[in-house]
Amino acid sequence: MNPVANHFVDIWFVVDFEEASKFCTMIDNGAGCDAILGHLSSHMIKSILKWPFHKVVLNHLVVNNDLVLEPSEVKSAVDTIMEGWTKKHTISDVLPIYWAAQYAPLSYVDDNAFSKVMCNIGSDEFLQVVKCLPDNKAVGLSGIPNKLWKHGNVQVLGGLLDILNVCLVLGVMPVY
Repeated sequence: MNPVANHFVDIWFVVDFEEASKFCTMIDNGAGCDAILGHLSSHMIKSILKWPFHKVVLNHLVVNNDLVLEPSEVKSAVDTIMEGWTKKHTISDVLPIYWAAQYAPLSYVDDNAFSKVMCNIGSDEFLQVVKCLPDNKAVGLSGIPNKLWKHGNVQVLGGLLDILNVCLVLGVMPVY
């Protein structure tokens, strides 16, 4: 059995039994982390495509205090407005003085202050963060409340920690 099997299954079982079954099959067939994260990404895209589609119908428009009712005029006015919103803006390579000062390195911050930001998360640090999670926060897209994470066993929390560290190593964040 693939060594990542023990870590991923517990978490996915809670989220979606059907996806967990596919996930377990991938692991049993020896899929590596790249394949597993690729599957998670494609699942996210498929779930977005299943969202309901809502159509917006504009049958009139007020432009400069004039009511526009003619469909072709409404379309033309909407096109003009949208072009103004989405037009390409030229970007200068020269940063304005005000912003240059805002983005200048701070003299009191060590140059190496952020060198360990992408290092693996240690188990002690991770358990301390999980222990401090607030209970009264709304659940995210996974639907898993903080209270469940706080009561998770060693396998579940170890699996989540492994997933987070793989994400840091690969520079990829799976999304639901």
